[in-house]
Amino acid sequence: MKPRIVAVFAYLWVMGSAQATQGQPREPPQPEPQTQPEPQTQPATQGLPQAAATVTPGLRKVEHSALGTTLWLHLRNNPFPCQGFPWLDPTTVLFVPSQFRPGARLNLLVHFHGHDGQAERKMADHQLREQVSESGRNLLLAVVQGPLNAGDSSAGKLEQANGFARYAEELLQLLRSTAVRRALGRQAPKAAASWGRTALSAHSGGYRAVAAILAVGGREIAEVYLFDAVYGEVPRFRRWLTLGAQASSRVLRSWYTGGAPQKLNQILVQRLAEDQRPAVVEEPEGSLRPRSFCGAKRLVVHTMLKHGEVPWRHNALRDALICSGFAKIPGVRQADLGPVLQPRRLALRQAL
Repeated sequence: MKPRIVAVFAYLWVMGSAQATQGQPREPPQPEPQTQPEPQTQPATQGLPQAAATVTPGLRKVEHSALGTTLWLHLRNNPFPCQGFPWLDPTTVLFVPSQFRPGARLNLLVHFHGHDGQAERKMADHQLREQVSESGRNLLLAVVQGPLNAGDSSAGKLEQANGFARYAEELLQLLRSTAVRRALGRQAPKAAASWGRTALSAHSGGYRAVAAILAVGGREIAEVYLFDAVYGEVPRFRRWLTLGAQASSRVLRSWYTGGAPQKLNQILVQRLAEDQRPAVVEEPEGSLRPRSFCGAKRLVVHTMLKHGEVPWRHNALRDALICSGFAKIPGVRQADLGPVLQPRRLALRQAL
């Protein structure tokens, strides 16, 4: 099947039914959720939730491997603990690839797991460190602990106005701390370093944290990667892609299987066509040439993978990063793109 570029007259394609599997969001979302009034923003230094005071921030664990250095950090501005929610784990697992080169600006990818998740386990199960390393991009990966082992998509403090701005600032301060600098050695960020390009990714129920950050997080997000994760919040994703001075340069790559993510991705494609921001639809997965795949700023991919396989089986995260606006690391070999998707893989080196 030839790839189809969805324009103003985009239409819904035939939807297959899908049974909900373990780890998928269990709430049945509406096709087009009602837009809620956005909270008023406030300076990132104000409005610190009271529950944050129960957390002692700092480095809790360090692990070195051939891939790089993994740090377990506690942050006051992690999603939890948060007043009104039962979860207490304030962990962010930060991965620094072995080839990472610190500079004045630090690029960051923040990932949110789905239901019934634990950050450390999902980082391993979905091979997130391996994919980041193989992408050859110069960035840090932060995997945020959401509702621990729970069937819930809540994002706690990250759903509050400027919640992500506070989180990012605290993370930067921890990177400058003596303990973290000692653990990273030559890869420790410079004292005056600041955040550069920032991207968000999510599997399954992690969509809600991403949507909240796009709407009220208080920081510019350049790229978003969704792995069978559009279970709602279509208006927020739409506004991020269409409103604001930087909207035309923002990048969305969304994979879906069936069920609610299929239906809501189709609705999002329709809305973007109405907004004169057409999306590229890759159906079946692997049918686009590498230049078309990487050149699409708004891309929706129909995959035949199982729900839990979408982030890693075809190296979707690695593919997204290879095609991203993140700088390459000089001298690092460029990995093949999608080892199971033969046409794209064979042409990658010549296309990019």
